[in-house]
Order: sequence, then C-alpha cells, then structure tokens
Amino acid sequence: MCGKLPIISTTDNESLYDYMHSFTKSYFGIHERLFVCGITPLKILAIETTERQGSIALYESDSLLHHHTLPANERSAATLAPEIKAVCARHHWTLSDIDRIAVTTGPGSFTGLRVGIVTAKTLGYALGKDVVGINTLDAIALQANHVGELEVVMDAQRNEVFSRRYL
Repeated sequence: MCGKLPIISTTDNESLYDYMHSFTKSYFGIHERLFVCGITPLKILAIETTERQGSIALYESDSLLHHHTLPANERSAATLAPEIKAVCARHHWTLSDIDRIAVTTGPGSFTGLRVGIVTAKTLGYALGKDVVGINTLDAIALQANHVGELEVVMDAQRNEVFSRRYL
C-alpha cells in the first residue's frame, strides 16, 4: 500500500526550521504587514531535539539567520541551553531579544523531546515570550509540496518507524 503513496523521509533540520518559521509567520501575522504597521520583524529561536543530535536555528525578518547542530558526542540535555546562549551571543542577540520560541513536539526521542520542550517552555516563561509547538511529521509533510495522499516516515530506532498518512 505504501508503494502507491509518495513516501517522504528526512532528517533535514533546515527543512523543519523552514516549516517552523512559516508556521509562526502564519500564526502570528505576515511580516510584510508588520513592516507597514511599523512593528519590528520577529526574531525566532527554533529548537529541534526529536533526533539523537539536536539543533537550533535563529530567524530574523523573513529568513534563516543561523542553523546550528548540537555537538554529536554530547547529549542535548547537557548542551542545549549553553549552545542557545552562545549562538545568540554570536549574532548579537540577548535572550530578551527573542520574540517567539518554536520547538518540535515529536514524535521522536522521548528524552530529547523532554529536553527541547522543557527548555523552550522555561525560556518562554522566564522571558515572557510565546512558545509554538510544531509536530515533526507535519513539518516534514509540508516540505513535500505534494497534492494528494502522502505518507511521512521517520526513523524511530530499534528497527521501527514513526509514520503518518496525510489525505
């Protein structure tokens, strides 16, 4: 049955971040309208920890400013917060400059999800900023740019997969 459906499988974090950014634009308003109204474009911190090796991205205005993969030899729990601080500093952002925080909500590694979501919610609470949750499979599906049925498949480790069919 899956042979008849387009199957999308990816670990391309930049595609996930493109989707996360487009979601936050459509949810909170279009940037062109913000310019007309004199409102500063959004600065978005995106966090992805569904896979073994997590990553973060910074968006400003309507483009990806920086994508940073967390160190492969260390767990996200140990590196995520310090890496967010370091990446923001390299781009002359303070944490209070962040307008929105986007985070993938799974499916994915249970521990990785907890680390990413707790970090995003803690930052959001401490900074008084909105946090937007993004389903990982939805993010992958939207990158397919496909009309009709679609099956998204993601490695779940231990010879299993996460999958979702879109009609």
